[in-house]
Amino acid sequence: MILDRPQLVVCSVHEDRKVALDGARELLTQYLAQQPHIAKASGVKPEVVQQIQATLGWPATKEQVRAAMKYVPDELVQRITASGTPAEVKAKVREYIQYGATYPILYPLGDVKLMIDTFAEGF
Repeated sequence: MILDRPQLVVCSVHEDRKVALDGARELLTQYLAQQPHIAKASGVKPEVVQQIQATLGWPATKEQVRAAMKYVPDELVQRITASGTPAEVKAKVREYIQYGATYPILYPLGDVKLMIDTFAEGF
């Protein structure tokens, strides 16, 4: 018997790496503040979560999220999501497959057409 092992993968693809990372950083900032179990499972330092939570209100405004984004470094965005240039994103999704995901479910942020084009020929 073969079991599929689906994995939701947040993807932010852009030719400009900074734009892609910032797109994912915005979503990740909200997740880390509102879903601390995601932060814990992802190995995020508690002080990062505390800094973000201290900046956000409930419900968080877009301005508060943008202010808290500075606490989420590029390294963390790239560790938890598949974000960056098309080549970087494709490589990250391949990592998920290498580590056992048999069915990556891509959660697109930003330029959806570019993400589709990135994976048009498969993983």
